[in-house]
This record gives sequence, structure tokens and C-alpha cells, in this order.
Amino acid sequence: AINGVAFAAVFLMPFRLGEFVRPNMAASRGIMRASAGLAATALERVLDGIVTTGCFGIVLLLMHDREVPAYVRAGGWTALAVFGGALAFFVAAFWWRAWTTTTVERVLSLFHGGVAKKVGGMLRGFLDGLACFKKPTDLAAYLFLTVAYWFLNGVSMYVLMMGMHIDVEPLAAFFTLCFLVIGVMIPAPPGNV
Repeated sequence: AINGVAFAAVFLMPFRLGEFVRPNMAASRGIMRASAGLAATALERVLDGIVTTGCFGIVLLLMHDREVPAYVRAGGWTALAVFGGALAFFVAAFWWRAWTTTTVERVLSLFHGGVAKKVGGMLRGFLDGLACFKKPTDLAAYLFLTVAYWFLNGVSMYVLMMGMHIDVEPLAAFFTLCFLVIGVMIPAPPGNV
């Protein structure tokens, strides 16, 4: 029920504000702390972004001999860099949690001590929430399922194109899927309008 409401919120609210619904609903029901839920949600979005933009990178490489506008290629590589950077930040911050939180608190204390402590506490809870993957095999299984999910989405788009008598190769369906997902991922308008 929480995931159903959260998915609707993500879809209907602008700028991905609906992402805050699931962590807060889970916290209000005593399932997990809001910071842990937010960390899991952020990690899910980053992994989705990495898989989608990685797929787009592969598609662009496979389309090397086709005419693709330069801004499309630049947008795909930029999205991959952004999500790759976010993943690298999460990994580094998780492995060096104490150093990360201490550094953030010290920097923010130059401006306001109370805010520094509050943000440090939130960051600590967020980074602890990243421990949702207890073992490397948990992360590997999650990544496998994410890749399988997006692969099935691409195959489904190809089947839809064939059903609408749009005669294209499967690569075009994956290009379209990645282009659409990246296109609505960043501004995330309500209802994907």
C-alpha cells in the first residue's frame, strides 16, 4: 500500500517531490526511520539512473554509424556522468561515514552551529540507511533485477512498436526508452506532461 501511494505521488507531483512520501509513510508506520527510507529511495533512483543512462551509452555506441543529434549524445553522456558521480559519492560517503559527517559538520559550523548539528545528524541517518544492502550479493541481486526490469521495458516498447506497425529494429526501441526516461527524469513534470 505504501509503495502504491508513493508511486502515485512520484508520478503526480512535480520535481520528484513524491519521493519523500514513501520514507515518511514508512516512518509513520514504524517500518523504518525516515532517513533510512530516504537513503534507500535515493540509492534506488541513482541505480535506476546508472542502469538507464548506461543502457543509453551502450545504445549510442551501437548506433555509431547512425545520425544522432550532438545534443542527444551530450545529454546521454552528461546524465551518465551525473549518476555515476552520485554513485561514487554515495560509495565514498558510506565507506568513510565518520569522516564525511565530521567534515560536513565542520564546514557548516562556520556558518551556524545548530544547523551543522542538525544536518550532520540527518546525514548520519541517511548514510546508515545506505546499509540496506547487507552483503555485496544483495547489491548484485538488486542490480541484476534492475537491469532485467529495464531490459523488459525495452522489449515491451519494441513489441508495442511492432503492434503499431512501426517497422524498426530493436535498438530503436531501447533508444526511445532511454531517451524518454532520461527526458522526464530530470524535470519530472507531474504526470510526465
